[in-house]
Amino acid sequence: MTPLLRLAKSLAFEPIARAAPGVEIRPFRDEADVDTWLALREAAFAGLVQSARPWTRADFEREFTAKPWWSPEYCWFATLSKSNPTSDSPVMSSPVVGSVVLGRSGRPPDDEACVMWLMVDPARRRRGIGRALLTTLEQAVWNAGERRIVLETHRNWRDAVQLYQQCGYLPL
Repeated sequence: MTPLLRLAKSLAFEPIARAAPGVEIRPFRDEADVDTWLALREAAFAGLVQSARPWTRADFEREFTAKPWWSPEYCWFATLSKSNPTSDSPVMSSPVVGSVVLGRSGRPPDDEACVMWLMVDPARRRRGIGRALLTTLEQAVWNAGERRIVLETHRNWRDAVQLYQQCGYLPL
């Protein structure tokens, strides 16, 4: 059995972006966000991916910016709000505690909106940040006139699978 699980969600109603207490959602801003994303990736996937090497800026470019669908406004970061300046986050140099990217799965004209790299700093999990990022992405998909979103995750990442299922994503 493959370790990957494909899930999809059909949007029947306009999603309502949810807030997570003490957190704000913002889009990708500039090149400094690449390093922030890379540090968050290291923290979020530590211990989950065996023998994975740290990613570089070149990896980020290959995965995102080199893709024809890449658009900085479809990469979001969850940051600690100004009213919540303290952090117990392993990503010490940044108030960023989560991220998600709206990508494309498949080839035009049959490509679909795709949740990519939803990740939350382990020290901040189970506080609504993943759900807030996911609903931000869903609202962007809705506003673009699309009504279906797909994603892939690892079967063994039970917390991720549970979050997606609680948010209405069903196995394909």
